[in-house]
Amino acid sequence: MRNRIKGLAPDPLRCPRCRLHTDLCACDVLRPMAVATELVVVAHRYEVRKPTSTGRLAVLCLQGARLCRRGLHGAQDDPVTWGPGRTPLLLFPCPGAIPLDAWRAAQPTSPPPVALIVPDGTWRQAKRVRRRVPGLAAITAVTVPGAHADGVRLRQPTAPNRLATLEAIARAFGILEGPAAEAHLMHAFRTVVERALWSNGRLSSAEITTSIPKGARQDGPLSRGPASLRDEPPPTLATP
Repeated sequence: MRNRIKGLAPDPLRCPRCRLHTDLCACDVLRPMAVATELVVVAHRYEVRKPTSTGRLAVLCLQGARLCRRGLHGAQDDPVTWGPGRTPLLLFPCPGAIPLDAWRAAQPTSPPPVALIVPDGTWRQAKRVRRRVPGLAAITAVTVPGAHADGVRLRQPTAPNRLATLEAIARAFGILEGPAAEAHLMHAFRTVVERALWSNGRLSSAEITTSIPKGARQDGPLSRGPASLRDEPPPTLATP
């Protein structure tokens, strides 16, 4: 297994942008897409430094998106603001939240652009954002309709309707921006998840639906398992 470096120091084995091991770097799919909706991810400081944080990845995938850190020690939290003239929406299933598609259907033909504010962290940390971040208690809260956690993921949900942050953002942008934005974000989500799980042996080569960079190493138990799990290489990306 590769060495794991603990603490806050940068890990030289990981890409500083996508946080995957350097031979599995997914920056090729984390390209900023032009969108009308402004994304503001409000992440707990503990979440920001985790390689499994998907809210930070969403910011890399959308032009104009911002990451605001909260829960900082010895410093002010980043101010959570949005552009003038935008309608702010909090994406979280708190009491009183309404389905995003129903909210969208009730708007005029040419509504003002939206600022989508999304908490990122553990469920307990995310639940506190509306109450603890100034200005968020008064804005409309929305949910992703029909949320159901399926497919592979880095963390197992504690309830079937609890999505990964990037996954929830993708579905919300599908409603606000259209299917191209949702597909862009979901491809990034699946690529990062599959590469991470393949690397540590939790996903076999035969289960890869996206791609693995040429020359990447698999270190987990499946890489040392039966030959049937090793003989068939996953789809690869050719090096330039």
